[in-house]
Amino acid sequence: MRKNVIYINIMKFLNSKSKKYIVLHLFANIKDYGLIKGVKFFLEEKNVKNVNSKLESFRDTLDVVILTSNHTFFVANLIKYHLQQINIFADIIFGMPLMGYKKCIHYVLCPQMFKILPDKYIAFQFEQNTSLKWMIKKYFKILNNALLVFDYSLKNIEYFLNNRILHLQQLYFLPIAYFSNYKDYLGMIKSNVEEYDILFYGDIKNRRRKIFLEVINKKYNVKIINNLFGKELVNEIAKAKIIINIHYYDNALLETTRLYECLSLDKLIVSERSHDQSEYAQLEGIIDFVDVDDSVGMLDRITFWLNNDSKRREKIKHNKLMLNDSINQFKFYFNRYLLSADIISFEKFWQLTAQDIKINSNFLCLSLVESISRRKNFEKSNKFNIEIYNGLRHQKAWVGCGFSFKSIIKKAKENNLDYVVICEDDVKFYSDFEVKFSKIKSYLLSNIDKWDVFSGIIADLREDTQILQIEQYDNFEFIYIDKLISAVFNIYNKSVFDLIINWDDSIRDQYLNTIDRYIENSKNIRVITLLPFLVGHTEEHYSTVWGFTNIKYANLIRASSKLLEKKVFEFKQHSNLN
Repeated sequence: MRKNVIYINIMKFLNSKSKKYIVLHLFANIKDYGLIKGVKFFLEEKNVKNVNSKLESFRDTLDVVILTSNHTFFVANLIKYHLQQINIFADIIFGMPLMGYKKCIHYVLCPQMFKILPDKYIAFQFEQNTSLKWMIKKYFKILNNALLVFDYSLKNIEYFLNNRILHLQQLYFLPIAYFSNYKDYLGMIKSNVEEYDILFYGDIKNRRRKIFLEVINKKYNVKIINNLFGKELVNEIAKAKIIINIHYYDNALLETTRLYECLSLDKLIVSERSHDQSEYAQLEGIIDFVDVDDSVGMLDRITFWLNNDSKRREKIKHNKLMLNDSINQFKFYFNRYLLSADIISFEKFWQLTAQDIKINSNFLCLSLVESISRRKNFEKSNKFNIEIYNGLRHQKAWVGCGFSFKSIIKKAKENNLDYVVICEDDVKFYSDFEVKFSKIKSYLLSNIDKWDVFSGIIADLREDTQILQIEQYDNFEFIYIDKLISAVFNIYNKSVFDLIINWDDSIRDQYLNTIDRYIENSKNIRVITLLPFLVGHTEEHYSTVWGFTNIKYANLIRASSKLLEKKVFEFKQHSNLN
């Protein structure tokens, strides 16, 4: 009784305008783990609702402005260019106009650099989580006041999520990438004459940068720029043979804004490796990397390129070919954001990005790149070489889930696959999964015309589910039913590819049109499942679709299993199969 009173009082407290950190203080004084989980669950659902209410303002207008610091001029032009591809023409500004900000959504790059911010803004966060200067409450408040927060680094996103600074619904991964026609787009390169052998730009009031520059300056004159930005900086970069990149911080993240700006201006770069180097495999072989703190190694690479000018020029040509042939992640993730905000349709998204979406397998795990803890957990259990597919998003997360399945199935059809296995990253594989899965596939492939979907787990079996037949095979009992609720682990026969491709996202009724309910509501769907279910569902994560803890699913799954057992028993009794 006392526990219930405490719980009710806490819920009243949470619904007031109190600060979240006061609530977190309460957790330290509550010993009941179940109660703690209940309060945390309430907080997460409340946070999702608050974020979603903010995002409704996206549809107010397509008139946009890009507010940028001088340091992020390159990224401002990247955003402007990709908006132009969908006929949205944005102005780039570097501060608040004399008459104040326009009444529209602003993309604000480095929002902490502006004393006054627009009413509605999307923040592009460029600081590193190792920075004690910026990772403070004042800055976090600026980010939380944004409609959304873009971040170029998954390490930063992990930091914001793990420390509960931002919610998953607010955070969008937006990596910087190559701008293939940047020079032509700007149309302002005054000279292509290479006046400088080596150029470094950035703040040099820093111990580790000084060490590098002192070593290099003993042999070469380094052109140092720390007070030019925008168009003037672009023209200086154009005059250099080699750009060097030296980290400001120990354990630094890779400075992709600087690197891609220089690559887009056809420059050869020698750079230190970074703390998050593994995230940038596409830059290996393009940028000449040296180990962290290896100033002598950087000097050696500079000497090599200056002594082999023809090889340097060939390297730049090779880089351009490689970069133009590779997947442009900025284009994909920016259009993914536009789709999520209903600024473009799925058809327009597909037109713009289909060539950048690849599947190389018929066994895929659907995972949001921003949901880092879930993805890491899945990677630990992925002993089956399952290919990870970066999911699409929407303000209504279940719509984003539908977009993801639709895009996978479109690619599966393009690849002429007979079936595709799709699991989600909170699937739980049992120890006997591999052996069972092999036998199940053997049965399914030998009966390819008898089924549409194999369901490895059912989360919410309906009372009106009908058992169509039961078939014995190699110690398995394959149960044919006419309903499907769950997308945690399913095998989709090509017989349902067109059905899924025709899923209509304009029907925004979650009780009718989640992707699994949509499939279930189609006529004559043939689903096969097993008892016990082939896979489980991890309980320690939050649902990226519904925002609540997966523990809530556990009871649903148990109830579905019991209901299915009951129906199987009744079917056997009626059919005299026992």
